Amino acid sequence: MRLLFIIALIVLLPIVSLSENSITFAFTTDFLSQLEPVYSENDSSTLGGAARLSTAVKNLRLTSDRFLLFDTGNHFAGFNYMYFGGEPEVELMNYVRYDAMAVGATELSMGEDLFDNWARMANFHILLSNLIAPPQCKTCRHITSYTTIERSGLIVGIFALLPSDIELYARLSKNVEIDREVSFVTNDIIEILLDKCDIIVLLSQLDVQSNIKLADEFCEIDLIICNDWSVFPDEPIVIKNEIGCNTIIGCAGKRGTRLGVLNTTWDDDGNLIEFEWNPVLLDESIPLEPTAHEIVENYVSQFPKPQAIGRTAVELDGRDIVLRGAESNLGNLVADAMLDAFPEADIALLPGASIWGQRIIPPGPITDRDVLDILPYHCLLYTSDAADELDGVDLGGRR
Repeated sequence: MRLLFIIALIVLLPIVSLSENSITFAFTTDFLSQLEPVYSENDSSTLGGAARLSTAVKNLRLTSDRFLLFDTGNHFAGFNYMYFGGEPEVELMNYVRYDAMAVGATELSMGEDLFDNWARMANFHILLSNLIAPPQCKTCRHITSYTTIERSGLIVGIFALLPSDIELYARLSKNVEIDREVSFVTNDIIEILLDKCDIIVLLSQLDVQSNIKLADEFCEIDLIICNDWSVFPDEPIVIKNEIGCNTIIGCAGKRGTRLGVLNTTWDDDGNLIEFEWNPVLLDESIPLEPTAHEIVENYVSQFPKPQAIGRTAVELDGRDIVLRGAESNLGNLVADAMLDAFPEADIALLPGASIWGQRIIPPGPITDRDVLDILPYHCLLYTSDAADELDGVDLGGRR
């Protein structure tokens, strides 16, 4: 009997050692302050919301003590942000225990004072690697180029990138500039992280093709968490480099409707052995976590009573399936409002992706909160004359 026991122990040891190098990566992408659920594209059911997200994260933590939770940025937009200055988002992110967050276009558009306020409250790493930060930059003092976190005896290095054209659609302060040489920045960061880390993760707001190019060029990146949900497939993309190493590119989806989950197993040298893609759809089957729900309801109870600013005689269709692929009467209404602001203009153009809400506004009053829900970005409205001069007007102030 003693001999049999010893043999069994020897056989089991490698399995136990292997399981000790498992890490669960969970992440949200393009959350846009969606603390309350949104309507499904297909029916009247709801998806997402901070309380369901909290339940899903807690369940994952019960099954894995080697767990990391990330966000790719664009967390501050819409009604919640406008009314509370980002405080509910940070409180809930602290409660759910995010490990790191990339700085996105909406964060850089907050203004230095507001950014400084919420960043002081954050209990997680705030990352951006291609930020050019002069000494007088108030925003920059809260941002680091990379961070490292230990899990399962392995060191995970995390960095973040914004696209080079960010200045075209984000209102950066005069003290903030983004380095356009993304490959050079990536090379410099990787050289630093290779001496410190076993695993390298990129939190990226680059488009899918740019991420694929980076993965092909820098196979030292093990995982790219991508913000470009609009064209991303359900399954992750695996890039096999010419020298034989792999990079996984994955996206969770938009507005907190899905939690991205990647279960991974690594050897002692930080080489990926296997992975399982297992995202969680935050539908009505996920119960509301009581404390997170209470936090959300506390803020909702402080909202001012919605004020009617207009009426519609018909349903206004703001579903993504319409806005991203066809003409929408809601899009036409926004374009008409743009022409009303600039009566000298002949044509109004806007991207369908600038309208959010995933909802149909029923016939009846249109409120100020409806407008902030469907137009979460703090955009500028411009006119262009023959000399290509831009006359900027804050659309938020004309709503």
